[in-house]
Amino acid sequence: QTPEERLTSLSDMIETSLGVLSQHQTSHLLSALGLLSISPLLSGEGDGTPLATVPGCHPAAVHTISSRLDSWLAAPDLLLLPATRLLVSSGHRRHVAHVSHSHVMEMYTK
Repeated sequence: QTPEERLTSLSDMIETSLGVLSQHQTSHLLSALGLLSISPLLSGEGDGTPLATVPGCHPAAVHTISSRLDSWLAAPDLLLLPATRLLVSSGHRRHVAHVSHSHVMEMYTK
């Protein structure tokens, strides 16, 4: 392989790995915030069921989710996966965190 082909191959591998890590980071973040179980209802894929009738959406659970969201907004780096923290490139860490944070914000604003 020529150096250009090798660089292209490595770049593709990095992008693929970052995509997989971003998916895992997003899933971890949603789970840590308590949103994973209700995310299908919040993302518009639900069947129109009122959240008050969904198990796990009682007022105390919603208050817990709200508290976790407040904590996450105060210190978003605390919910990063160890694999994300171990990335050498700060640009890659920012990219993975941005993708997962964007997903949460997109779900929250719908």
